Amino acid sequence: MSALGSLPFKIIDQGHLAELIEAIGIEDFFDIVKTLEHEVNQQIVALEERSRACQAEDVKKAAHRLAGLLSQFGAFEVAAYAEKVQLAPSNDELNRLAASMVDLCRASMAAIADLPLDPASP
Repeated sequence: MSALGSLPFKIIDQGHLAELIEAIGIEDFFDIVKTLEHEVNQQIVALEERSRACQAEDVKKAAHRLAGLLSQFGAFEVAAYAEKVQLAPSNDELNRLAASMVDLCRASMAAIADLPLDPASP
């Protein structure tokens, strides 16, 4: 079972995404999501590597970068979770929170990438 359980919170703010899509257009949105997915995956790898190496400050920086990337797409819970990571009182707690944040980032990215949108729609 995931460290986040059944994810008892809203993964992404769909209203925010609707505004973003309206501002940039659906085709550009899909292009940006492809880039976002690549960047998020790179940051997840960095966060996991830094966590295993007990590099607390680098874990916090990676968490902050993930929050910045995903919150632009309405994943505001990631930003709130990153704050918890940054305030972790111990390395054990930091690593536990970082692992949960990875789950949340993956779920958020999946929710963004799997939106039932048609890029050919007007």
